[in-house]
Amino acid sequence: MLSQSLDKQETKPGESSDNIFQKPHTATLLVIFLGVILFLAWRSEERSDTVSNVIRGVLCSCIPLLVYGTLQFRDGFFQRPHPAVWRLVMGISLVYLMFLVFLLFQNVSDARKIMGYLDPIYAGRPLPDRSYGEDCRLWTPENPNGSWVNLTSALDAFVVAHTLGWFVKALIIRDRVVLWLASAFFELLEYFLKGMLPNFNECWWDSIILDLFCCNLIGIEVGLVACKALQTKKYLWRGDDSISKRRFWREMLNSLLPSSFDRLHWPIVGSFRHFIACSLVIFVLEVADLNAFFLKAILWVQVESPLNVYRILIIALQGFPSAREFYQFLIDASCQRFGSQAWILVATLTAELFICVKFGRHVYRKNWREYFPRHVRYWVTALAAGYLVFALLIAVIDWRCHLCNLNTKARDDKQCIKTGTGHQPHCMT
Repeated sequence: MLSQSLDKQETKPGESSDNIFQKPHTATLLVIFLGVILFLAWRSEERSDTVSNVIRGVLCSCIPLLVYGTLQFRDGFFQRPHPAVWRLVMGISLVYLMFLVFLLFQNVSDARKIMGYLDPIYAGRPLPDRSYGEDCRLWTPENPNGSWVNLTSALDAFVVAHTLGWFVKALIIRDRVVLWLASAFFELLEYFLKGMLPNFNECWWDSIILDLFCCNLIGIEVGLVACKALQTKKYLWRGDDSISKRRFWREMLNSLLPSSFDRLHWPIVGSFRHFIACSLVIFVLEVADLNAFFLKAILWVQVESPLNVYRILIIALQGFPSAREFYQFLIDASCQRFGSQAWILVATLTAELFICVKFGRHVYRKNWREYFPRHVRYWVTALAAGYLVFALLIAVIDWRCHLCNLNTKARDDKQCIKTGTGHQPHCMT
């Protein structure tokens, strides 16, 4: 705190090259906001389409909330490149949550129409069923398209997206054990749910080799290497009046990166509380991924739709501050606040889950036994029983350690009283 106060006293206006980016600029934002609203309002008169005007009006009505949130929302742990950036992320997250709540009060037909209005090209129409597990042979010499067509057809743009997704998750979670557990568990979920979503019907080599030990492995390990590099990288932020243009732009670009990158370690077996917390982290990761697939299938949104990209960006940007807030809530006993961004993220994923359940009733009309065969039910039961047994074991060990600590403390206090040294500092600890 003393060093920070000294830095504030020594820093003069104009001394830092990125000083202009650290000011609030409330009056400037007000002028820009009014100008944008005025321009969009007058420009909308050129179009007489009622649907387009309503969509544009609803979207523009969210701008005041985003601008106000950028200026007035509470700051979190992330301060780079500017606290206003993460306030804007919170505002966008809140707008998305409001849209999900609005969508939840529609029926499935109107919800699909709304998605069609937002993206008339790739949304609002029934989706073709695509399965990746019809022919699981790697070598098909009789195929006129090529002997390795099954493998080459699986190596598409989604492989890069899959790898990039786990790279971002590694930057968010920053713990190898939790990431690999979440990765393996999602492959199991794909196997269990392939009766509901044809996209989950994959070949064994596609699920285990290509997904788990290629895409997930590369994304997780490269992400952890990036975490380590960002954690040790140092930057010099202080400039002077004679700063060169090259150094100015270099420091301005460096300001987009975090000044410090905290290492998050999720001790799964450290205690029963940590075990439950890490289980919740893995559960949130799986729900976020599953919601993406079920929302596309139920609301008729094609994979090529930009709406999928927008949704992934919103959830990913929410994940960075949410993971940091939840981690602080876990390791810091004095932290009694769950965190505003983590609260919004949990509410967002829950709203998406409610939409999938409500509208999914009109899509999945078969008996649940048809979607989950007997061997799948056996696997689910066995895994659930194993998880409960392991959780009970962790709880018993944690309870015994707690009793041992209490007995040790009571024995030390009793020994201090007998020896008459109860007021010594080492006896009081």
